[in-house]
Amino acid sequence: MSPHPNHRGQGANSAIEDAGAPADALREAGSVREASARYRATRKSETDKLQAISSQGWSAEEIEDVFPGQKPADAAPKE
Repeated sequence: MSPHPNHRGQGANSAIEDAGAPADALREAGSVREASARYRATRKSETDKLQAISSQGWSAEEIEDVFPGQKPADAAPKE
């Protein structure tokens, strides 16, 4: 398991998608085995993309573009 930095904001989104996907797969499939295969087929590629993105470092400009006015904890002013 690879941890995702919390400033990327994808953890909650992925959890919501991961929670709904099995229900969708079970509703559409003829068996639990088929539902499991549908779930993996649906979520694996998205999860792989998010993990790849989270493994890359973001420049200060990218962070400012995506999260205006926010700074990563290591760049925040010390109190």
